[in-house]
Order: sequence, then structure tokens, then C-alpha cells
Amino acid sequence: MLVRFALEFETPVAPDRILAAMTDFSERRLALWPALAPSLYEVHSVGRATADVTEGSTKPFKVWARERYDWSQPGVVRWEVVESNFSHPGHGHRLRVEPSGTGSFVRLDYDRDVFGVKGFLGGVAMRLAGKGIMRGYFTRTFARWP
Repeated sequence: MLVRFALEFETPVAPDRILAAMTDFSERRLALWPALAPSLYEVHSVGRATADVTEGSTKPFKVWARERYDWSQPGVVRWEVVESNFSHPGHGHRLRVEPSGTGSFVRLDYDRDVFGVKGFLGGVAMRLAGKGIMRGYFTRTFARWP
């Protein structure tokens, strides 16, 4: 099942803080992004503008994805599935950040091709409420970043 949507929102958080939150692969990532399960988090490599990371969640069920992050384009972070227990490789997301009068304008392009029971259940939830879920999660996370 293909799940795609675009989400746009403004936040008072500055673009550089958002990009730093998206590309911090230290142990702080687990505190910053509370949906991530420490037991599933593994950093395979981090380069100047790339990272290879396994991340996942155990709630409401265990899902994980090994994803390749790329932030070589200014103001843009992309992450694509390499391997997963619920999403086909080659799909991923793109987050674009631009300055706005009050902080930042953010656009998230969400793209997952899910499979299996876990993927189907998550896909249905994201089709029905994904924009609200992601807007709230990203907004709260960016506001916590130092």
C-alpha cells in the first residue's frame, strides 16, 4: 500500500535548529525524538552530509527501518528506506526548511510503500490522520531542540 502526502506548517524554530535536530545522530536523538526505541536505534555510519541509521518504534508494535539520510542540499533532509520490516526499500521522506518571518516554513513530503499487517495498519492510520500526527510530532520535537 502506497502512502503519500505533503504537509506544510510554520514554526517559531529557526531553520538551522530544525536541520540540526534532523541530522543529530548522537545519543541525544533518542531524547529528542521520543517515538524512537533505544533497542532499535543503531548508527551504522555518519558522513559530512549523510548517515546510515536503523530506527524504529515498539509502540503500538515493533517496526523498524534502516534508512539512508542525505542533507547535502541546503535546507533539505531526505531519508530513504534501505531495509525494513514494514516498508519497501526506495521510498522515504523529504523535509524542506525555509526561513519565514517568525521562524521557519517546513514542508514534509511523506512517501512509504508499506507491506504486511504492521505496514497495512500503520498505512491506514497515516492515510487517515498522518498529517496531524506528523505535524504535532515534528512541531513538539523541534520546540525541544536546544
